[in-house]
Amino acid sequence: GLGYIGKVIYGYVAGKRFDHDPKSWRISSDLLEDIGGFLELLTPLAPGQFLLIASFANMLKSISAMTGTATRHAIYKSLALRENQGDIATKGESQGVTCKLLGLAIGIAISHYIGQQYFKLLALYTCFGIVHMTANWQSMSCVQFSTLNRQRADMVMSCYLRQEPLEAPLEISHEEQIILPPWKEFRHNIVLGATVSAAFGSSLKDVTIALSVAKTDKFLINVRHGKLYVVFHTSAKSDDYLQAWLACLRFQRDREQKLEHPILLPDAIDYARANIAEFLRQARSASWNVDYSLLNPSVARAQW
Repeated sequence: GLGYIGKVIYGYVAGKRFDHDPKSWRISSDLLEDIGGFLELLTPLAPGQFLLIASFANMLKSISAMTGTATRHAIYKSLALRENQGDIATKGESQGVTCKLLGLAIGIAISHYIGQQYFKLLALYTCFGIVHMTANWQSMSCVQFSTLNRQRADMVMSCYLRQEPLEAPLEISHEEQIILPPWKEFRHNIVLGATVSAAFGSSLKDVTIALSVAKTDKFLINVRHGKLYVVFHTSAKSDDYLQAWLACLRFQRDREQKLEHPILLPDAIDYARANIAEFLRQARSASWNVDYSLLNPSVARAQW
């Protein structure tokens, strides 16, 4: 029962995040599965706590199964270049079953060598767990996504800011980093979809300044408590999310490079407004799908 309860709560809290970074969530899924299996092996060391440890391990494996299923579909979709997602899924499941059968055969063969040596079993499980995680980590670099999430948008826009040709999805796929824990978003100091109160507090002066800087933009940006807060208009769309991200990146880039005279926020917003159309054109030419972004903004919106 604990496994089902944990699975439902986890799905409610994290379900909307899986599409934004399937690679990181997929690695987390595999890691939770291995940890759950390891905890199950530890139950003989604490027989009095068997129910507690076994239930917690089962909950981790249930969460892993849910995350794995959700991210697997996103990965299969990225591989289905000819809209043959069903064929890709079938082959993927067949490979999975084949590997499990091979693993079962190897496990039976190794069991004769291990015998009743408990700590040798733990050592071998750990070794195979490391191999499992390493292989999955490497396999994620082969997966290409053509949509822009926070990290991919950051990498592609950095090319644009350096006035270099934009990297294609194939190149970016080998450079993407796995973010652990996955709920710690890339550039988490940029808050997209902030409320007006979170972005400006009670300062009407800052709101007035932001409105004057925004002009026709469908977002407001303010620096507060060391973070960049972006408030979106109710009519904001994907292009507006990308334009706001470009402005934030342009603003932060000078500060990360510790330039003597970094760009001011109004100038960064003006830069994004003047360059977003050209960026989108180059992104489409580099095979990026910019019709829909995965920057994961919060749902809060405002009207002005």
